Amino acid sequence: MTLILGRKDVEQLLTMELTLEAVEAAFLEHGRGTTLVPERIALFLEEYHAVIGVMPAYIERLKAAGVKLICHYEDNPKKHNLPASAGLVVYHDPATGMPLAIMDCAYITRMRTGAATGVSVKYLARADAQVLGIVGAGAQASCQIAAISRVRDLKRVKAFDIDSAATARLLQEIANLELETEAVDSPREACVEVDILVTCTPARIPFIQGEWIQEGLHIAAVGADMPHKSELFPGVYARADKWVTDLINQALVTGEIAGAIAEGAMSEGTLYATLGEIVAGQKPGREDDAEITIFKSTGLAIEDVATAKKVYELASERGVGVELSITP
Repeated sequence: MTLILGRKDVEQLLTMELTLEAVEAAFLEHGRGTTLVPERIALFLEEYHAVIGVMPAYIERLKAAGVKLICHYEDNPKKHNLPASAGLVVYHDPATGMPLAIMDCAYITRMRTGAATGVSVKYLARADAQVLGIVGAGAQASCQIAAISRVRDLKRVKAFDIDSAATARLLQEIANLELETEAVDSPREACVEVDILVTCTPARIPFIQGEWIQEGLHIAAVGADMPHKSELFPGVYARADKWVTDLINQALVTGEIAGAIAEGAMSEGTLYATLGEIVAGQKPGREDDAEITIFKSTGLAIEDVATAKKVYELASERGVGVELSITP
């Protein structure tokens, strides 16, 4: 039997605390070299401003395997009144290959992406970081803030989006976190006098400039996860003391990293570590309060699979979802 879990089921079960636990465990195992993460397959449909991605992974120590199928259609909200992202995670029994569960992946993706940033903040941001700047107020933003608020004593959030209504919605959405909030008028203002900067936009042209970056800042560059996307100018990477990523091969083909390498601002050789290596203790994270650190997030299927394992186990325990006989 296969357990079917819709989005409301997943939302009911999955908390940020559980997601952070799952994602940090996944990075730990990745750093130890006990995961299998094949290169993701991306099908680009330019006429629809869309990409369909297939992302498999296996985490040996957790005995967790699965595949995420995710579709991102940038025009969906405006043209069709549909979410920009949708898809499924198929969670398998690695011993038999049988699908234990099929579940909505949109909420898992939002939560695990926020949690990956949270893990990066835990290891790379200053211990006394209290002020967050965020550029991009779409569906991903609230999860970014929620994750960061659980690993640092966050006091204040400065937010910018080209759509001021989106910024207002975001600040309302995070009201339960009881943070001081401010809607600012430009990306530059979101960078000024902050300890952590998150960029989570679909931008194709970089907009964060190197001269805006202050000592001690930790940057989580989340949005530019594909070859056609870019958020940080090469000069930002040139200023970094440590740049870290989740998966090297994926990072190198993003427009942001490829552009910085092409301009000589950085090279593959200047990569400090993967986040997994830092979580596993193979390399230290932040060592100095003045360091400028960057986490280039591209998204790993082990994050989805580890999170799906938590969801499946909770759903089975609480009787959530519908069981169907899909395979013999």
